[in-house]
Amino acid sequence: MTEFLLSFSQQPPLETVASAFIEYEAWDAARRSFDAYEDFLKILDDPDLRSALEELRAPDATSDDTFKRARKDAEEFQAGLTKLFFGTDNDLTSIAQTDGVF
Repeated sequence: MTEFLLSFSQQPPLETVASAFIEYEAWDAARRSFDAYEDFLKILDDPDLRSALEELRAPDATSDDTFKRARKDAEEFQAGLTKLFFGTDNDLTSIAQTDGVF
């Protein structure tokens, strides 16, 4: 168990999540999460978009197209995780409800 936990704790978070998607064959959930994550990285990788977000004032955020795009990406990523943990496998859902929610 110690070796498993040590190995598990040294994985990058996205690799851990990807392993769960694969283990439970949650392909639609994986697509939603990773497509959203990829788009968010595209925003961060674009110097103009990233700069616009860095300079964005909080009162202007809800009307800013780049912010709305990033927020949609975050919502889609969460929707994929929610589907994985609560809409894929009854045993996984039970574990998530008892051990994953505080």
